[in-house]
Order: sequence, then C-alpha cells, then structure tokens
Amino acid sequence: MVTREELITVTRAFLEAVANAAKVKLGPNPKRNQHSTWMIGVNSSQMSSQNSKRSIFDGESIINFYRDQLLMRNGLVEHQHLIETLSEAGIPVNEQPYGFMLPLVRNWLRLEDPFVFNESDTQILLDEFADAVLKGLVITRLRTAINDFNVDSDSMPILFEKGITIRQITIDELWYYGDIDKNRFHSHPLPGFPPSEAWKILDIELQQDKETALSPLGLWSTRESVFILLRLESSGPLKFLDLGSEANYGLGSSLGAIKERIDVETLFMPKGRYNGSYTLNSLQIQHLQKSWPQVREIMDLDSHYLRLPAQRLFEGGEREINQLTDAILDYAIGLECLLTSGIRDELRYRFALRGATILGWEGGNKQSSFEKLQRFYDIRSSIVHGNIVDKDKLADTWSTGEDYLRRIWWWYFTRGFPKVTEGVNIIDCRILE
Repeated sequence: MVTREELITVTRAFLEAVANAAKVKLGPNPKRNQHSTWMIGVNSSQMSSQNSKRSIFDGESIINFYRDQLLMRNGLVEHQHLIETLSEAGIPVNEQPYGFMLPLVRNWLRLEDPFVFNESDTQILLDEFADAVLKGLVITRLRTAINDFNVDSDSMPILFEKGITIRQITIDELWYYGDIDKNRFHSHPLPGFPPSEAWKILDIELQQDKETALSPLGLWSTRESVFILLRLESSGPLKFLDLGSEANYGLGSSLGAIKERIDVETLFMPKGRYNGSYTLNSLQIQHLQKSWPQVREIMDLDSHYLRLPAQRLFEGGEREINQLTDAILDYAIGLECLLTSGIRDELRYRFALRGATILGWEGGNKQSSFEKLQRFYDIRSSIVHGNIVDKDKLADTWSTGEDYLRRIWWWYFTRGFPKVTEGVNIIDCRILE
C-alpha cells in the first residue's frame, strides 16, 4: 500500500528530473515570445483592440519535449519509479500516461516559476495529485465569459459559495485567450475572436470523485443554476460564451480537457427582445448571494415544483426575437405549474384570479393584473391552436409573461412552501376573504 508521503516524495523527484532534462535540452530558462490581442475600453461606449507582446516561460516546448521524448520511453529512472508507484496505488496502466503523468507535468508548468520548486506552490500541486491518485478526488473547472454585464466594481467578485464566483477577467486570461500564436501550449480557445477587458468570468471549480465528475449534477448543471438565478433576479441580455472546461487528473484528453465547445458564429449574440447590458445593483447582488443555496438545492431536485418554472423563465429569456410564440409558451407552462394546481374547470378565470391575488398580495391593482393574465391566457391558447397573433400583441404578452412568472415564482420561493398545493390553498383562502 502506497502512503501519501511516499507518493509525494516520488512525484517531487519525478518533476525535478523532468526539469533537469528540460534544462539540458532547452536551456536553463527557456523563453518564448507571446503575441496577444484583446479589446480595451476607449470610452464608456467604445472598445478598441490592443496588440501586446511579452516574453514568457516556454512551457509549450517543455511539455512537447516530455510528451514526445520521455512519456512513453521511460527514459528517466524517476519516471519509472512514478509508474511503479501509481500501479501500486491502483491506477490502471492505461490511465497513467494521459490521465495522470502528462496532466501532472502540465499543471506543474502552470506554476509561476516551475524550475524553482517553491515549497508552498509545489506542495499544493503535490497534494492535489495525491488526492487524485489515492482518494479518486479530481478538480474540475468550467469558465464562462459574460459580456455586457454591468455591475458596480465594489460588488465584484460575486461569491456564491467556495468555488463558484463571478469575477473580472484577469490579465493572464487576456494574454491566454488573446494569444495569436498557432503553436501555443493549448489549442486556441477563441479562434479569430479577441477577449475583452470588460468580460466578467463565471468561474466554477469543484472537487469531485472522478467517477462522478461528469454527472448531471456537476459543472454544467451548476452553471445552469447560476444563469437561471440571474434570470430570476433580472431581465436583460445574458450574453455568455463557454470558454471550455477541464479536470486536473484522470479524465479526458492528455491535457485534462473534458469539454471545450466554442461556437464562433454565435459568440455573445444578444438573445430575444433584450438590448443593452444585463445590470445588477448592490441590493440585487446581495439577494442573489442570499438566495443561492436554496435555488441550487431546488435546481438539483428534479421533483421540486419550482424547478420547471425557473427553467422555463430562463429558456423564454433565451429565445430569439423570431421565437416570441415559443417564449410565451415557456412562460405559460411555468405559470400554469404555479397557478392551476387542482383546477379542472374555469382554467382561464382561476389562472388569472390566483395570479392577480399573488401579484396584489402586498397591494397594487389586482384588477389590472387579472385582466392582463386573462389576455395572456387567451394569446397562449391562440398559439397552441395555431392561430396567427399580431406581433405587437406577442411582444406585450411576452413581456407580461416574463414579469409575472418572475414575481409569482419569488412569491412561492420566499414563503418556502414544500408543495405547490400548500401555496394555492393559501391563495384560495385569500380570495375567499
């Protein structure tokens, strides 16, 4: 049985041996020129591209050297020792080269100064490797850029929980995503599309068992929950771009990538009827952070009655401008989930009456809400039956549906009803008062 101390000692010796071999092959301090382009703000409404150049540590040449000349040839004694130790720890031989050893070298070369074995940085690296080998725990990471996300700089970063943050893009990320060198360390994630210093980054980093790291409750469902919460909080254009995802060990390709999907033709295309920026004030951000634990729990439970209405609110907001009817049906399904429980007759009337009662719970014009919900239901029925609806009516109905679904959803959420029936019973009692 391999102990943690033994594994760390062998791993450190392996990295030092790779460093020494690289120095012999490439020199004591290999460098390369990095050319990058990104967008900078000229004024409050204009951006301009900036071309930059710097000299950086040539990790690309080192990893190519290791992969091509050392990985499969066992040319280093320390390399063979690590293979034997991984085998003793129970790592299958076919997983060792590209699931553990090459990713280990890659992660080592991401350190600030790989040839200087800094105790703290190196120890973090070795601990993560040991967790993956001995405990089967891997770190998966997904980064998503958000454009036109308007928030007070004092409110950044927005921390939802440990490992889930919306933050400003870093200068290193601008260099990386804007790199125009075709022979880069990694394949270019943004071909022909420069990043921007205005981008916000949704950064999700989770430690998971490697056997379940790609489960539906992993990176992508977490990202979906964040974006659903943003849509629940406010309307506006959610323009985002998947920057790819990776695992530090044990999954996917030799570089640890588990997903990298870039659709260049649809980068940051505004969806639906929204214009301008998606904006949050400080109170909304506080509300997001406070609501997040419960919202995430709801979205992780297929059976929770608030899950589907929240998903439909998000999906309706993502519909294109020529998909107004689909968006209205999204909102109708969400509202019906919350307003028609137990109803068999007079659906239109009671749908509108219950909705107006919620919307006027703290005061307001219930009659106006009642009439709007009836019109909404009529348009919904026309769409379902294939009738042509005037475009202006569609736009008004879309706006009503989104606004009312959002407000009614929060009414249920803040009261914490475990079942929708408990909510509608209280609504019906209020109607009879």
